[in-house]
Amino acid sequence: MSALEELYLSNNQLSELPISFGNLSNLCCLNLWYNQFSSIPESLCILTGLNYVQLQYNSICDGLPPCLTVIDIGDVEMGEQ
Repeated sequence: MSALEELYLSNNQLSELPISFGNLSNLCCLNLWYNQFSSIPESLCILTGLNYVQLQYNSICDGLPPCLTVIDIGDVEMGEQ
């Protein structure tokens, strides 16, 4: 699964991602719409190729964790749109 580049996990009532999620080293696009995340999963910090993340329609209270601003994700969509 390390060759996976896009992953769509919307509408799954997820509230966390497994630590092994960091093994998806080629992941560049991640869709987590309509889940139950209250914060951005720290496992995303490991994914250095990630450049697009969709997080709309979750209950995220905090902004981006510092590790993601260092990775320089090009487009993170959050909030109720």
